Amino acid sequence: MAMSDSEEIAWLANVIASNNGKAYCLPPGMKLGPAANVITSYVAAHPEWDGKVDESRVNTALSASFPCSAAGNGKQTATQANGNTVNVEVAPKGEYATIDTRLAAETIRQLQTIRGRENDELIVTIEKNSGNYAPPVLFVLARLLYKQGKSEDAYFWFNAARLRGNFDAARCADESAKSAIPVLVAQIPVDLRREEFNDLDKLRDIIHRVVQWDETTPYHYDHRWINLHGMGAITAGANDANATSPAMSVPEDQWPELAKKMRDDYLDSLDKAIEIVSKQRANK
Repeated sequence: MAMSDSEEIAWLANVIASNNGKAYCLPPGMKLGPAANVITSYVAAHPEWDGKVDESRVNTALSASFPCSAAGNGKQTATQANGNTVNVEVAPKGEYATIDTRLAAETIRQLQTIRGRENDELIVTIEKNSGNYAPPVLFVLARLLYKQGKSEDAYFWFNAARLRGNFDAARCADESAKSAIPVLVAQIPVDLRREEFNDLDKLRDIIHRVVQWDETTPYHYDHRWINLHGMGAITAGANDANATSPAMSVPEDQWPELAKKMRDDYLDSLDKAIEIVSKQRANK
């Protein structure tokens, strides 16, 4: 069902108002924009949805990030669709339709659906050609490696995904899309994020290797993938395909400086995190 920009926003606001507190529980005061960012990130991570969102899928996306603490109260669950569900087509239009995420989507699909050790060959391919894969692929790779018991490899690719994701967010001109990175981080097991701090010297070595990898590995993927996680993609999907879209990225001449800043900031954040953890352990 095609909708105008204002109709789509009104539809989403109504769906959230109808299901908040039942299918999911948003934080008090959370506005429509951040909720929409969570939805678009979830849609992007599920290529099998083909960019289509209905009320049931809104509930699924939001309940994954904001589950209600109450259980067994008979309230509607995230997978239950109301009888008046409306299908909303949010396929990319205009310049957004030129964003090439085919390799990322297919790779993520394979990593998420193939079980056992059948992904070993694909994992090797990703690791040997890591510059070809957007950060969402590296996040999924880290999660899979952790499940396989390859913790150190998982720590490496998790941090590589974060660093590259931070850079893609920094050069993205759509501020609303930048929340894609914390959403992707939140999908990584808490145990992985906690356990990487068990050996601080090893973590420091891993992060420095990640920074060196980032410096020497080309960016052979469409960095605009992150724009599909923002409100710009949603509104563009509801507008005329020929309409002029605002710039998707900051000027390219700023990218080298941004890349260096992201690497420096990442190392700095590591030092601060290690200092905090060290003090906490010393006080026990």
